[in-house]
Amino acid sequence: MAQAVKGVVMVVEAVFEKFELKKEIFTKLDALCPPAVILASNTSTLSITSIAAVTKHPDRVIGTHYFSPVPAMRLVEVIRGKETSDATANKTVEICRKFGKTPIVVKNIPGFIVNRFL
Repeated sequence: MAQAVKGVVMVVEAVFEKFELKKEIFTKLDALCPPAVILASNTSTLSITSIAAVTKHPDRVIGTHYFSPVPAMRLVEVIRGKETSDATANKTVEICRKFGKTPIVVKNIPGFIVNRFL
């Protein structure tokens, strides 16, 4: 993991929806990445605030919920946690746009927007 995150601007975690596993990953990423690196979760159900709480830098944690199939679907929900900074949110939106996605910033509520509608 240390080699994989060397020199990155943003890390996107995309493991299955088990909080304990995400907690373990974010704890490791928080220790490995400099504070300027954005830590994003591709969760579709878990609270970004709860995920961020296991880090020492919750201001840099954000959700990026991509839709399947990721190469074909342009929409990405960008989810701010309680402590996600404006800089983190703005940079995440910018990064998503650079690789051809249409980001929408949504609240950290169960199901975010799309899953709530479904």
